[in-house]
Amino acid sequence: MAAKLEIPHNEDETLNRSLRLLLDRLNLLGDAAVVSGELVTHTFAGTSEESIPHKLGRKPRGCIPVGLSAAATIHGRSHTDRYLKLTASAVCTADFWVF
Repeated sequence: MAAKLEIPHNEDETLNRSLRLLLDRLNLLGDAAVVSGELVTHTFAGTSEESIPHKLGRKPRGCIPVGLSAAATIHGRSHTDRYLKLTASAVCTADFWVF
């Protein structure tokens, strides 16, 4: 869970109301599952399933490729609390946001 943002002291009630609404929305975003994650970089050696370590300490909810060094598709299944199990269609280096 992300740290909650708080409203700084201010005497203007209109400004405080606006800040409260804004901070409520930002605090909701901080609780989103996809925000709490880590960036993982891996080089795929071929087209076989590979075990890619992550440091979440739990089974990931998912991962999103955010960078690829070559035209490739990547798919996976059965991730564990320590590894992503992914396969690439070509040799490439990929960056993933794991959450």
